[in-house]
Amino acid sequence: MWLALGGGQRVLGQGCHAIQATNSVDFHFGIICNQGNSLKLWGDNSFGVLGLGDENPSFNIAAPNIQNVAAVATGIYHTIILKADGTVWAWGSNEFGQLGANLAIGLDPTFTPVQVVDNSGNPLTNIVQIDAGDDFSIARKNDGTVWCWGKNDEGQLGHNGLIGNPYNVAVQVNVLGNPLVNVQNIVAGGSHTLALLSDNTLRAWGHNTGGELGNGTDASIATPVVVKFISGNTFDNVIFIEASVHSSFAIRSDGTTWARGLNDFTNLGAGFGSTVLYPKSVNLSNVVDIASGSHSTVFLLADGSLWGSGINTYGTFGACPTPDNSHEVPISLGLNIDEPCNHILDIQCVHPSGKTFMATMQDGTIRTWGHNANINLLGIGSDADVVCGVQTPTVCASSSNSATISGNTLICEGQTTTLTVNPTFATYAWSTGATTQSISVNTAGTYTVTVTNANGCSTTTAATVSVTPQELCCAADVAFYSFAGQ
Repeated sequence: MWLALGGGQRVLGQGCHAIQATNSVDFHFGIICNQGNSLKLWGDNSFGVLGLGDENPSFNIAAPNIQNVAAVATGIYHTIILKADGTVWAWGSNEFGQLGANLAIGLDPTFTPVQVVDNSGNPLTNIVQIDAGDDFSIARKNDGTVWCWGKNDEGQLGHNGLIGNPYNVAVQVNVLGNPLVNVQNIVAGGSHTLALLSDNTLRAWGHNTGGELGNGTDASIATPVVVKFISGNTFDNVIFIEASVHSSFAIRSDGTTWARGLNDFTNLGAGFGSTVLYPKSVNLSNVVDIASGSHSTVFLLADGSLWGSGINTYGTFGACPTPDNSHEVPISLGLNIDEPCNHILDIQCVHPSGKTFMATMQDGTIRTWGHNANINLLGIGSDADVVCGVQTPTVCASSSNSATISGNTLICEGQTTTLTVNPTFATYAWSTGATTQSISVNTAGTYTVTVTNANGCSTTTAATVSVTPQELCCAADVAFYSFAGQ
């Protein structure tokens, strides 16, 4: 996730990574709201993936009563969460053991969270990151090891070099019998996995018919392999990774962006060619985040602009309706979502084909655009197929740059009251000339304060103080009020 620091600067950071379902029929999506780490889910509810206790269709934002959620990830028909205590829980379909709770593999859904366990039957603990592919799940421990469970038909679990049988418990990713270690970031594609190591090199395993592993072949591999340049040198200096259904992306420390994998729809943004077997440079500078589906990709630049490559449908690239134009190199979307005091922090692909996207804003709200797919993918409470324009779903409450003044605003003559602004700002400038969070006043009047946050964004609010003459000021007659202004 990309975080905003002082002055609106974006830098690469670690955070909750919400991953889209990667299926062409059923979809759902989840995020964690800052307020109380509350879990919110929306979209298709097959197999009870929204956590409502049933699989009835719902066009509302689901808020399951699950506490202390630190991260969420979604597959085709299952949902997994990471709790603050480092444990992992899952619900939905267990057709391929993707719940990881040692339950019988089958189609019967599990509507309530079950705890993921390892192959010794012990709860999976000390987890710091999770992700989900189509029908499998992955987790990273605080010791830098990686654990996977679920479907394994393409070797996507990376366990003992085996392809075939699924695992209904978490097994450790290994290389020739030795655990994969020193992993600092993981992402799951449709049926492949990427791991960024502490030396800033990449390992990849699983499905590879499009070349998404980046090792120069198109054969699926069940053991982590080193990603390489076409020259044969190790692909190094990587600081960011992303995976789509059959493609992979990376940003290097020199600011360049690279892509590999299936490119039938020019979704890689690296020119033409149906498959790209080695990392290929994308002609776009200062990329800070990437969200991709099988048909199109959106790039977030450091200046807050959004660029896209691939097929342009359902308003994916801005205008709606749009023709099925293909863009082999990224074009500017012109959506103007980023604002001076409310920057885009993170972008995600919500539709597996790359027809629906979401941006997380600095104030904690989200924006969505593209295909609604009759299942409320945009999070707007509608089952419409196409909804044009950028939407602002009511998912998480805004924590924007608002100021509130508290204190008694009706006082008796001769008394003093203290007016205080909420303590979330870098500077305060009162109409009295004070630059403190609080001021004390004893005369009637309107007192304004301009506050500025760490990003340099300012807002002004005011409170009016009234003074009752002493001869009329009686405890029985005068009520004291607390003022709250926006």
